[in-house]
Amino acid sequence: MGRCGASEIARRPGGRAAACWADRGRIDRLRLERESLLHELRAATGLGGRPRRFSSTNERARVAVRKAVVSALDRIAAQDSSLAGLLRDTVHTGASCRYDPDPARPVTWLLGPPGAKGGGR
Repeated sequence: MGRCGASEIARRPGGRAAACWADRGRIDRLRLERESLLHELRAATGLGGRPRRFSSTNERARVAVRKAVVSALDRIAAQDSSLAGLLRDTVHTGASCRYDPDPARPVTWLLGPPGAKGGGR
């Protein structure tokens, strides 16, 4: 028989009897149940056992906007890699989004269809 009082299994309801009676099948079921419960508890907690923080609505929106900007820049890069590079350097996301041009690299924006003179209307 083992040391009934020292075993983790022995602390469970029905575990002391299983350990004292050397009921291997019951001990194995209790051990599997314990491991499963511990796995679920670890999944529900963050690093170091701290409570896992769930994203706020603002955080989810911030992440969604960032992903949309990155996706748009990837589509722009497929058409004009230099424009995409400029925008990647000057468009910033975070708590707010901003276009922050580099004064050392002035840009003149011409809006309108490609090849149109003088830009847009």
